This record gives sequence, structure tokens and C-alpha cells, in this order.
Amino acid sequence: MADIYQFKFIGAGGNTVYIDNLYFYDDDPAPDTEAPQNFSATVSTITYNSIKLLLNATDNSGAVSYAISVDGTTTNLGAASGFEKSYEFTRLPSSTEFTFSISVQDASGNQAANSPIQLVTSTAEAFPAPLVSSPTPPERAIDDVISIFSDAYTNIPNTNFNPYWQQNTWFYSEQVGGNEVVKYENFNYQGIEIGSSVNASEMHFLHLDVWTPNETSLSIAPISLSTGEKAVQLTPLNLNQWNSFDIPLTNFTIQGLSLTDIFQLKFVGSGKSIVYFDNIYFHKGTPTSTEDINSIDAIKYYPNPTAGTLNILSASAIRAVEVSNLAGQLMQSYVVGGFNSAVDLSAVNSGYYIISVTLENGKQYTQKILKL
Repeated sequence: MADIYQFKFIGAGGNTVYIDNLYFYDDDPAPDTEAPQNFSATVSTITYNSIKLLLNATDNSGAVSYAISVDGTTTNLGAASGFEKSYEFTRLPSSTEFTFSISVQDASGNQAANSPIQLVTSTAEAFPAPLVSSPTPPERAIDDVISIFSDAYTNIPNTNFNPYWQQNTWFYSEQVGGNEVVKYENFNYQGIEIGSSVNASEMHFLHLDVWTPNETSLSIAPISLSTGEKAVQLTPLNLNQWNSFDIPLTNFTIQGLSLTDIFQLKFVGSGKSIVYFDNIYFHKGTPTSTEDINSIDAIKYYPNPTAGTLNILSASAIRAVEVSNLAGQLMQSYVVGGFNSAVDLSAVNSGYYIISVTLENGKQYTQKILKL
């Protein structure tokens, strides 16, 4: 292009053409030399295993890019000008100091005058962890238990304890007191896909042991191929100790769950908690009598619902009465030795409870009641 001296135009012939404004020009814009402005970087949220940063900057181009360097690794992030950008580093060791170096530039490579910004902060102290194993399950006949996860029984093979259901939860397998347990961190909800669907219709209880330092709301739901999921809340949930639950399967079937084709379990928590599970299995326990209520052992419960006292009247002598919540945890127990009993429920919270009556003849009956 250094020695152009002529132009040549070629047409179809016989036409008239007017030409004006014939010139060379440069369409490259002037280079952008304006650096990003108002650059800020702050620490937002700190937990025992995560640190969240907040970043912001403005630029005449409308966009900026951040580079965050820590422990020899750099993370690059794009963002719109003037809009706060957050980034969370997770799965960090607890009680550990980190130095973050954050820089910002625009598409032309111009860096902010105060770039990089250095932030020095530490993760919080770790939550307690279980130091002893969960209670050892009793010996049971092979036909009396269907085990999902337990060192005490033969488990269903090929069970997946961390299927991806778009959860935020992190899965670990750990040893506690020489016993393998399942640990979930950052727990919001979690599924277990059983190696093959099970028929638990001959079982009476779903057992599990739970240990948590910070979860306050936890439910479990068996999932049936035919009837879907039905959940029960696990309460009370005592922190920093093993909680053993034997949930009557009637608590699920009363909601319409089929026990013949259970293929998954689902746990739901409050979010960002730590939960350890052990000894997850169905079992027969002590079967509850299914004899007709109009038999010689006929039992009457009244009033139901009750605001305070529940009266129990039986045609056969009563040995004991137990009150359990829907998660199967014992709330109250009474030794009776007569044909009637007055159960004081004034101190328990409103909700549904299971009343278990054991007769002197060894038979057992259960009744669901509502405390107002």
C-alpha cells in the first residue's frame, strides 16, 4: 500500500456512474487507555470451611475481569461494570489463614490504580466431630432386617450414597471409633439410591443413627417407585451426640407410602450443616398386634384429639404405656398394672404422637393421637 498511484473501475458497459468521496481511511478506534475505577474487594462471609469475597469496579468499556490468587492458584472472573461480584472459596481447612491477592483490568489490559488488593483472613474454628461410634445394633435374623448401611448387617450392594440430585451437599465416608459412617457437609438435602428396590412390607421400623453439631431440622423420606416420597421429621435432634431413631413404618404408610418397592431415601436439612449417618436399615423389631380392636383385648383411647390428658381403657390388664413422637423417639413411659391409665400430655408440644400399649398377656397395640 506504500505506492498506490491509480484506480481502475470496470462496469458492464453503456451505463453512467457518478463517483464522489474516494479516499483511504483507518477504522481502528483510538486505543482505550482508561483504567477501571472504584475498585474494591472485601471479605463477606466466613465459615469453618469457606470464605466469600465481594468485588466491584467500574470501567468505561462496561465490563471488567478479576483475577484472585491464593495458595498459588488463580481464579479468573468476568463481571459487568459497577455490579458487585461475589465468589466463595469452599472446602477449605478450618482455623487456617489465607492471603488473597485480587486484581482487576478491562479488556484492553488496563489495571486499576489500586490493583492488586490483598486480603488476609482465616476460616473459623471447626465444629465438633463424633469421637465414639454409634450404638451397636442388636443381632437379628437375616429375615428380620433389610440393611442399607451398617457394619452390623449385610448391606444391599451397589447402593449410591451420593447421587447427583443438584444438591449442594458434599459426601464423605469416614471412620468413627473404628466404624464406617456417612458424613454430609454443606448439607441441604441428599439422596441415597438403593442398589436394588426393596420390599419392606414385612418390616415394622426404619432405623437410623444421626450425629450433628449444627443441624436443627432434619427429615427422612423413603421413596417408592409407585407412590413417591413420604417424609417424617426427626425430632428431637440433640446436638453433639448420637441420636437413634426407630421410626414405625406406619408413620409413612399412613401417608400413602407403598413399602413394596422402596428404591431411594431422601434427607432434607436446613442448609450448610454437617450430619453423620450410621446404621440405616429396616427391621421387624417387636411386631405390633394386628388383631381386631373388637377382640377380647379391646382398647379405647379418649379424648382424641386431647388438650391434656388421654384416657386409656382396656378389657385386658395393661402392663405399660409409652408415648413416642412420629420419629419413633420415646417421650414418656408409664408402668400401669391395671385396666386403665391416664396419660398426661400437657407438657408435650402440639402435634401427632404414637401411643404404644403393652398388655399383661404380652400383646402390643399402637394408636396415633393428636395433642392440641
